[in-house]
Amino acid sequence: MAQDTFNLVVANPELVILDEEVESLTLRSAFGDAAFLAHHAPFVGEVDICLATVVRPQGESFQIVIDGGLVRAGGNRVVVLANDAQLASDVEQESLRRRRQRYEERLEELDDALAESELRSLELRGSLID
Repeated sequence: MAQDTFNLVVANPELVILDEEVESLTLRSAFGDAAFLAHHAPFVGEVDICLATVVRPQGESFQIVIDGGLVRAGGNRVVVLANDAQLASDVEQESLRRRRQRYEERLEELDDALAESELRSLELRGSLID
């Protein structure tokens, strides 16, 4: 393991989205943007709905859609336990359209805060496709 990398795990309740050595992670926390590098100080916080950026050791970067959750840093490891997460490259227009339609149909039944959160997540995913 290189000294300038750390282990990043991003998981949702159903599966592990990512588990690899990376150079950095930038995401939106409840307190604003947060960046994590190797040997980050211990940290626990909320993650907002965001588009997180990950940089691999070779300099390649990619993005992950995170629908809120928790982040914990310590021991040269960062773990994001997301309500839901998806690689931005996996976002598809048709599945996004179907998901949006389901939530719009259920909007009157859902708690307002939950509906608002789900629609923000869909808008973020939609912005990746437009």
